[in-house]
Amino acid sequence: MNTQKHNVDLLLMSLLLEGIRKPKVALFFTDGLTADPDFSTLVRNTSEVFEYIPCGATFAHAADFVRRIHTLNDGGYDLICIINSGRSDNSIYDSPEVCEALANLTTPTATAIVRPRGRSLATDAADLGFDTPTQMGQYFLHLMTRLNENRDRVRLSLMDSMNQQITHLNESRDHEQRTQMDAMKQQVDDTQQQNATLQQQIVELTRQLNDTQTDTAQLKRKARRRGWTVGLVITLLALILIAFCIEVFFLDKIVEAYGLR
Repeated sequence: MNTQKHNVDLLLMSLLLEGIRKPKVALFFTDGLTADPDFSTLVRNTSEVFEYIPCGATFAHAADFVRRIHTLNDGGYDLICIINSGRSDNSIYDSPEVCEALANLTTPTATAIVRPRGRSLATDAADLGFDTPTQMGQYFLHLMTRLNENRDRVRLSLMDSMNQQITHLNESRDHEQRTQMDAMKQQVDDTQQQNATLQQQIVELTRQLNDTQTDTAQLKRKARRRGWTVGLVITLLALILIAFCIEVFFLDKIVEAYGLR
């Protein structure tokens, strides 16, 4: 007998978290297709995440059960649930043949076999054993709750990550805007400084131009004064020369007249 049991929690939660498909669960009612109302309600409430396939039969001999359970083992299920409400004789679940068949299945198994006193040997041989179908239904509800809590944690984690990214992006944008504003302010300051320097240069050039114009005007006035002085001197010299010539002329006439020669 294989005593190594499947980790049903891990197998089912892995499928649930992957989200690719629903875990396929065979509901094997061994006293017919009947179940208590609480179990039916729990199955209906968890059918959102589990795919339940009901099947049922009654068995008078252990060999018949073993043949049917091997058929289910080859049916591609993720879990085979053996449910017996205890309304009929279920002594076959204490037979070594049934226990050995359950222990050696490749598909994980869970049992909910109701007994007035004690547990059946098949319950101990299965991977999971519950005392009532309601407990089995509550187990599926517990897995769905864990899945939703995990989804909520993932959703919150994603939201936190998105908020952090948005905050970081806003901070980066603010830093970039501040950097751009500082650069623009520096450019404005530099431009204003250049304008002030140019204005100073313009003022200095204007002053130098005014000084040059003043010096030129003074030089022109001096040149005109000098021109006037030279002209006056030349005029005076011409007048003296003319007067001298006249004087010489008249002296010559006088000498000639009086026969002084």
